Amino acid sequence: MLEQLKRKRLQKLDLLSFHNPYYSDIWWNGDWVYASNQISKLGTPRVITKVKESPNVFKASNLKFLLPKNALGVNYNLIYCPSGSFNFSLTKYSTKGSPSFRDEYIAEIKKPFLLGETEVTRELYYTVMGLTDDPMYRSEYLQSPMNRESLIEYLRFCNRLSELENLEACYTFELVDEMFWGEMTKVDAFQFDPSKNGYRLPTSEEWQYAAKAGTDNAWSGTNDPQKLKDYAVISTHNDRLSKPQIVKQRKPNAWGFYDMTGNVQELVSESSRKIYRTHGGHYLCMADYAISCRSDVRLDHTASRGDQTIGFRIARTLG
Repeated sequence: MLEQLKRKRLQKLDLLSFHNPYYSDIWWNGDWVYASNQISKLGTPRVITKVKESPNVFKASNLKFLLPKNALGVNYNLIYCPSGSFNFSLTKYSTKGSPSFRDEYIAEIKKPFLLGETEVTRELYYTVMGLTDDPMYRSEYLQSPMNRESLIEYLRFCNRLSELENLEACYTFELVDEMFWGEMTKVDAFQFDPSKNGYRLPTSEEWQYAAKAGTDNAWSGTNDPQKLKDYAVISTHNDRLSKPQIVKQRKPNAWGFYDMTGNVQELVSESSRKIYRTHGGHYLCMADYAISCRSDVRLDHTASRGDQTIGFRIARTLG
């Protein structure tokens, strides 16, 4: 499997550089080819052998909204994950920290998918959402994971990015009535359509499949707690982190994914307007007690607001 993955990696050069967003030719010698801003299925998995960029094709009239010129040029890589099966295990914890559910079974990933090499960064989020005038759009924050926003806002980001790449939006939104502090109020709700080809949150199974990367490691990248700090952005007694850190400062796992353990908890699609569900733990997890950031642990959170420890990584179905 690892040989097949050398390397089904979509180095999506200048993802949001609309002055040059298209490629005229890319050959992979098979399986997936990315050309003219479309992904098509071909034959057997191979590696990219040629990339040829097209000349300037920026057309502002094609965009749903205009991005400031100084916000262009955001790179965000997506990694190809093949279909397959693996040993999925799940321990679900409540917000009180006690195990509430355990399960284990052979999970089948029926369709290949793309998953972000890193968590979505602030630079990518603010650029896509047209928020580069936000006070938090500053150089010292741009390469750290986006956090603090609500689940609904992250799903809106997925839809906006899909629109920018002429893909189908996966989420629809509506206001519904809900009792809050004894009064009926309107709250955001959403529906997910798995038949669409746009960007979305990964499922819990997809997330763990990518985190384990063909192994049965307890944490993404390692099964040795003594080596956890090599792969995970987490705290120690001598180094208590106060905020998420710049992405890609630790080693990647076997498939090339960074920070799937620690940094920020990552939302998965089994969520509702009332509950967030996350994997991977966060920067406040302690290295000598890292149970909550194991790849088989999923946490539930009240979805009434964002949290500084919660971010997300985007996925997209292929085939």
